[in-house]
Amino acid sequence: MKIIKGVKISPGVAIGPIYYFERYKFPIPKTYIKSEERDNELLRLKRATSKAAGELSQLRELVLDHLDEGHARMIDAQLMALTDEEVIKEVKKVIQE
Repeated sequence: MKIIKGVKISPGVAIGPIYYFERYKFPIPKTYIKSEERDNELLRLKRATSKAAGELSQLRELVLDHLDEGHARMIDAQLMALTDEEVIKEVKKVIQE
């Protein structure tokens, strides 16, 4: 018998099928940003995060209309990750270097 250890997402014991996901590392190409283009890249970052936050907020409302608050909280987690000041600070640092 093969034993697979995992991380539970809720307390208690559950019996049923498992879903095994292999982590895949997406290749992220390194791109050099010229110093004169950095301000534009920072603006692109701001616009992209703002647009994504708006789309996630709309999705959250749709989830609330069709499901419940518990499911909508999954979208809240995505919104928090998207607007995390420490993450944004690190991304800006990479752009400016």
